Parts: sequence; C-alpha cells; structure tokens
Amino acid sequence: MKERLKNALSLIECQTVGSLISQFLLHSFHCSTLSAMVITLLSPRDNQLISWSVDYTRRQVTPGLLDTDASDIRHPLVQVTFNPVPTFWRNLSQGSYLDNGSFKQFISELPPGSGVHGYPFTDHDDKISGAICRLGTDLKNNEHETGITAIYYQIFCRHFRHLTKLNQLQEQHNQLRYLAQLAQEKERRLEMMITQAAAPVYEVAEKSAAGLSDPADVYDLQHSLDQYESEVLSYRQLTDDNDIARMAENLNVSKRSLIYKLKKYGYMS
Repeated sequence: MKERLKNALSLIECQTVGSLISQFLLHSFHCSTLSAMVITLLSPRDNQLISWSVDYTRRQVTPGLLDTDASDIRHPLVQVTFNPVPTFWRNLSQGSYLDNGSFKQFISELPPGSGVHGYPFTDHDDKISGAICRLGTDLKNNEHETGITAIYYQIFCRHFRHLTKLNQLQEQHNQLRYLAQLAQEKERRLEMMITQAAAPVYEVAEKSAAGLSDPADVYDLQHSLDQYESEVLSYRQLTDDNDIARMAENLNVSKRSLIYKLKKYGYMS
C-alpha cells in the first residue's frame, strides 16, 4: 500500500501530459486485476481521439494503437469520452458488434466477458478532454470512488488540469513573443526605410563630392554636373523646409536663379 501511494504521488512530478498518462497507466494497471486500461485524449484540431493503452498480454504502454475518429458515436471509447458522467458496460461481447478494426481486435484478445468502465476527465476550463477506461471482468461501477484507485484518479485529474493550464500559458507566451518579434521586425524595416529615405539628405554632398573626386567615373561632364546640382538642390529643399529665401541664401544664388533651377530639375512646377 505504501509503495502504491508513493507511485501515485510520483505522478505530480510528471512534466508533460504524455508522461503523466504513461506513468498513470503503468502504476494503476500493474497493481490491479484488470485485463487492460486505456486513456483517451481529445485532439480538437484534427477531431481525433488519441490513445494510450496497456493490457495483460503486452504489459507496457502503447500509444496510438486505438486512435479513432472522435465523431464516430458508435465507438465505445467515443461514447465514454463524451459522456459527462462515468459509463459502465458490463460486457463488450468480445467486440463482435464493433466496426472499428483496431479496437475490435483489442477487445477480442481480452478474457471473455470483459466489460469497460469509463471515467471522463476535464481540462483547466472544465472542458471534456478524455477518459480513463478500465477493462476486465467483474468490474465495479464505483471502484474509482474508493481506496487507492480513488487517490490515483484524483491525482491524475488534478495534475492533468494543472498541465493543461501550463500548456495554455506557454502557448500564450509563445504567441506574445511571436507578436513581439513581428513588431521588432516591423520596427527594424521601418527604420531601414526611414534611413534609406533620409540618406540623400545627409549623404548627398559627401557622396557627390566623392564621385567628383574621381574623374575616372565621369564620362559625361554636363550630365555629371547636372546630377550633382540636382542632388544639392534636393538636399537643400529638405533641410531648409523648402524655404526659397533660406535656400537662396545658403546656396548664395538669387531667388530667381534658384526658382529656375528648381523648375529645371522638377522640384517646382
């Protein structure tokens, strides 16, 4: 009894839902007279019941063996999972009436007269998430309410709710981090665009001077002079807020000459 209680308490140390289910099945099944145990878990994204199972022939947890479509209402595991109260079938008739091949085969390998007791459990939002299914002969409808079995069930259900809450918080954290990364990337691109847009204002004279300092790059003197003059006007137009008087003063030209040049290069209509 002490060892079983220790095993039950060890469930609290499980860090994932998968490890919690596997540990629960191993500890619960190996200390019982059951023929098999199955835990189902609803996967809303693909409308599937995913499963973990253990039986007296394998003695180890097998994930995925009894996965099934969650909308198959004739399937016993589906009925057990979506029934809000514990469900009890005294005899599954060796699965003779079942259409599902994997579960039918699973039931047929159990001792004759095996039934199923299903106990649904919920997540942290009280939404049905899955079911604990005990399979065997001479099942008791209220066994989950007494003794060490009740302790196992209570610890499992409470820790499952705790883990689903942690998973939700982790997903929210990941979403917020992703949104923050998007915002940072957007800000980075915006800064890059601003830098590129502002580059001519602060660098045009420097770049132009650098270009003129290398005669080897000049093949059309008039074009190069016009380009340099246009860049200087663009620079002054931005830095002087398009103030004609200030531009003329800074460039040491008359307003009339400045206006002519601005119209020449398309900076004024």
